[in-house]
Amino acid sequence: MSDSPTRDNSLPETNVNPPILITPLKCCRYACIISAVVLVVFWLSELFFQEAGLRCYQTYDGQFRSFECEFKGVHYDHVVSDFDEWKKEHPDQNMTLYRCFQPNLFNVFSLWDYLTHPRWDLPYLNDEHTEDCKTKESCSPCVKNH
Repeated sequence: MSDSPTRDNSLPETNVNPPILITPLKCCRYACIISAVVLVVFWLSELFFQEAGLRCYQTYDGQFRSFECEFKGVHYDHVVSDFDEWKKEHPDQNMTLYRCFQPNLFNVFSLWDYLTHPRWDLPYLNDEHTEDCKTKESCSPCVKNH
């Protein structure tokens, strides 16, 4: 044997990181985060694209008027029950309930509501008959506690 140094045929060490693997646990975590973001976006779209939840309904002559104020807990069912009570008290009056608002077709988040909710089956009453219906002050359940 010779006293000469032995030759090392191995490759020099490099600082290469192993590829990042996405484990099922990380996938689940990412899916939960993305789902939460999507839900928040849908919730915010309902707040900002639904005319702040204020919708007016009235008869043609304006003798009956009621409001749907979702942010105060006054929903469509309340409007219908008020109209049914009014019809019983005034059998000789016009018996058709009209909606005083149009759908916002730019709000893609409400398209399902436009297709399925019974409020959209009501006939639309144009703006010349609904001037008082446009103000929040005429909506007594909506102005309470403000």
